[in-house]
Amino acid sequence: MALESAEQAEQHARESERREELRDQRRIAGSMRAWWVINSSENIDRWGVILSNTGPETSVFYNVLVRCSANTGPVGARIATLPPGNYFLESNRAVDGSPKLDYPELVNQLHDFQPLLKARTHTIEELSFTDQLGQRWNWTREKGLSTI
Repeated sequence: MALESAEQAEQHARESERREELRDQRRIAGSMRAWWVINSSENIDRWGVILSNTGPETSVFYNVLVRCSANTGPVGARIATLPPGNYFLESNRAVDGSPKLDYPELVNQLHDFQPLLKARTHTIEELSFTDQLGQRWNWTREKGLSTI
């Protein structure tokens, strides 16, 4: 009986530790966010996406995929490595005329960027990435943040 109680206590401790690790990982993964913005600081409107990896607990994320919709249609970007910080991905057109998001540009301050709060044509559809422990995460508008 004592052995059985000790085994149950050990199993409970392992489960608690695993829940705590997952909670910590989720908190770090939750520092990755994206939203559409307009930057009018240079007397021209530059539309694009802010990709933010900031917060009290951040990490380098890998194999980042951003899928968005815009009035020109679906657009996305893949980023191999994303260190902590705020990045601007300008919305442009490729040589063939298709929509694209440019290479991420590090942004020191966000005050020049106006978020698109009511836009129905400019949305972030999906954000997926791998954390420092190799866990793959996925955020969608429908389901929020989850592990893959």
